[in-house]
Amino acid sequence: MKVLSIAIFRVEGKDRDAVLLCEALELSSFGFFEKRSVREMLTFFSKTVVQRVAPGQRVTVDQDQMKEYQVHVHVRSDGLGATMTADAEYPTRGAYSALAEIMNDFAANVPEWQGVPAVDYPPPQEAIFKVPDPA
Repeated sequence: MKVLSIAIFRVEGKDRDAVLLCEALELSSFGFFEKRSVREMLTFFSKTVVQRVAPGQRVTVDQDQMKEYQVHVHVRSDGLGATMTADAEYPTRGAYSALAEIMNDFAANVPEWQGVPAVDYPPPQEAIFKVPDPA
């Protein structure tokens, strides 16, 4: 089971605009020339999906461009949202549990998250290596 990315967003306004607050990527399985386009695709897809999920909901979406991966999304009612892109073998319940824990830690450690454009917050990068095996 492999996790490619974990991203935390602030979803705001009537248009449900998503602002990327922090992101962690693990792209070591991709070649040097692929990494940039994979990073851009993961960020774009995560932002698009988190904008479309209603507050208080959790959704899993299959990626057409990378058929073996899924994006797990959780948006809290206060507008804090997170995504995890993992392979299809990754259990959905484990992904939602990890996202809830990451968002709770983020909200506790960055209480001003609703008013900042971006945050240098290292735990998602650490979490990307902890969550690959939820067993």
